[in-house]
Amino acid sequence: MIHLTGAEDVTRALDGHVYGRFSTGMMANAAGLATHDAVLWWGDTHFGRLAHGFGPDDSVRHLVAAAHDLRGPVKRTNVRRAQAQHSADAWDFRWTTSVAPPQPGQDEVVQVHDMEAVNGLLDEGFPDSSVRPGDPIVLSWYGIWAGRQLVACGADRSTRPPGSDAPPSTGMIGGVAVHPAHRGRGLAAAVSAALTTRLVTSYGLCCLGVMAGNEVATRIYLRLGYHDVLPLIGL
Repeated sequence: MIHLTGAEDVTRALDGHVYGRFSTGMMANAAGLATHDAVLWWGDTHFGRLAHGFGPDDSVRHLVAAAHDLRGPVKRTNVRRAQAQHSADAWDFRWTTSVAPPQPGQDEVVQVHDMEAVNGLLDEGFPDSSVRPGDPIVLSWYGIWAGRQLVACGADRSTRPPGSDAPPSTGMIGGVAVHPAHRGRGLAAAVSAALTTRLVTSYGLCCLGVMAGNEVATRIYLRLGYHDVLPLIGL
């Protein structure tokens, strides 16, 4: 069993997998354990202490037991799941290294500074959003206006550790929402395409999370080039 110290150790143990770059990019004090067929790593994030496991189920469970005293309590451990496995904690990590194909309405996407408008839109279109104005993980908001009404939005929540002022290491989008009265016009695709192109241009990579079973969002992201996927479940 190998002890891992720091993000570089973890990403090396994962053979450079994109998920390792993403997850360690939002961690402080990254550490972990590795065997010949599994890796478990953890660190402090804006969401609390999170852990992640790669490898066969039995091997990951062995590492979880071995790491109990090393890692301390964690809020959540994300592990790979079978594609057909669904629960409230099942989600898909998707990523792309290509700018998005241009979408109708993409040129209407602008940076949004009115956080009251963003909150109002999220209340109407995505009340369960995991990101909101004021969250430290959000760098900026973008959206589309119809007159004085914000009708679509999305967040640049590119990854960096809590308390860090360093430039982000990995592009990530979240909080994509469309007002119910304006759905069916491709606005979610337009906002997502604009953010994807901006973040791929900046970091060479853009990723996102989609709850398992959200077929509408999945179709949009496939159209934008998010073909690489890692099915996960939180334990």
